[in-house]
Amino acid sequence: MRYETSASWDAAPAYASSMAKMSEMGLLYVSLVLLLLSSVSAVPVQQMIMVLWFVSLGLLTLVNIGTAFGVYIASVALYSVKYAVGWSSPLERPDNYAMLIVAFSIGAFRLPRSRVRLRDGLTLVLGAFVVYGLLRSALGGFMTQVAFNKYMRQFGIPFFMLVLLRGASFSDREIRGLFSSLFILGGYLGVVSVLERLSLYQFVLPRWIADPALNQTYGSFRSGGSLLQFEWNGLVLSLIYCLLLFVLRANLTRNRAAAIGGALLCLVAILFTYTRAAWLATIAASAYLLLRPSEHSAAFATTRSRVVAGVVVVALTASTFIAFPSKVATERVEDSGTVTYRLDLWQAASRMAARRPLFGYGFDEFETEVEAYAGSAKWKDSRPVVHNTVFDVLVELGGVGLALYGAGLILIYRKARAAAAVHWGREGAAWVLAFAMVYFIQAQFVVAHEPTVNLIFFGTMGAVIGLNLSRDGIGATGRVG
Repeated sequence: MRYETSASWDAAPAYASSMAKMSEMGLLYVSLVLLLLSSVSAVPVQQMIMVLWFVSLGLLTLVNIGTAFGVYIASVALYSVKYAVGWSSPLERPDNYAMLIVAFSIGAFRLPRSRVRLRDGLTLVLGAFVVYGLLRSALGGFMTQVAFNKYMRQFGIPFFMLVLLRGASFSDREIRGLFSSLFILGGYLGVVSVLERLSLYQFVLPRWIADPALNQTYGSFRSGGSLLQFEWNGLVLSLIYCLLLFVLRANLTRNRAAAIGGALLCLVAILFTYTRAAWLATIAASAYLLLRPSEHSAAFATTRSRVVAGVVVVALTASTFIAFPSKVATERVEDSGTVTYRLDLWQAASRMAARRPLFGYGFDEFETEVEAYAGSAKWKDSRPVVHNTVFDVLVELGGVGLALYGAGLILIYRKARAAAAVHWGREGAAWVLAFAMVYFIQAQFVVAHEPTVNLIFFGTMGAVIGLNLSRDGIGATGRVG
């Protein structure tokens, strides 16, 4: 799917705009196919395919930087988990080289002519938070190579890309390119999740998803996707589902059937993660986006929203009670063991934070220190994670870190909502709220350190904040072709 803004294409002949769009989308598909093939080929062939993929990505950065960033996110979704479970060096990760290609293109060709002012409160707060976290752990002697990599994946790289994308001053065509690439990624993750649920691993790519030595979710009734983890799979799918609802709700798509089909596929895949936080966030976003009053007064707009809402309800009901008539969903809803487990962890985290309220224990130190605060909890001696992003920041980086983190998030939300409201009207502002709600609801039940998730959320927010309204016309609306 792709957007088309009349304000940006009217100046060009019809045949020229059509050929430009076809070549851009063709290059996107070629790049994604090469990326997937690079994970399945023999070593000599794989290296050749990888070089071709890097070339295609470099060309995409010149054609449409939004599309290129979306392909980079796809490479993170494919390769970052394999690195996490076995690779010894970041230099072995193709997605790190992809990041350098995208960052270089923005820094060399976009920032010098950008009209977005980067030296402001948002950049200052995000930079201060990243530097503070590094210094806090380094001065405490906790910043190992593993901790540094994790910190950069959780905070450093996503915030850095947010600032870069904001400075890139996206045109409407480029934000459409980003959305289109994310929709394709959502379709891929949805198909993989369904195949996992049906135990059809022989059809799943990359092949390491079917390797029990790498994929601890192998054979489970829950779908972990290419991220090899249920919660992250559900979070990525719910973010992309929220984007699809936005283009449907705001009537930005010409191919409504494809957009509805993509949304339904995401819904089924979210169901198959059997992650209650993902279900809760998806229901909340659906209710807010589909049931709120329409910006358009025409009866058609109201009818359209009701039809989409009805399709969503029917799909959820059918998927749960007809297509897969099992007790799994009911058992997940009624499972109180994990609720008690998290409550015990949060109580321990509260006691830890009270002991060191200002500067915390150092990044990635919760697992090391929590045993002393475990009491009689069943997870004593198991080195658990806190399963809550707010508690994680508070315990490890203290009140200073949490204040900087919270201030950064508030600024990101306010700037993105304001930019979306100017560009897409009230529907854009509503979508930013729903998008943030999907992320932060689930962040209360996990530590949001997965790079794919953070790049989708913070990268998209940065691109929206930096929308170059003067290039395509203020308030220009795109349509998905």
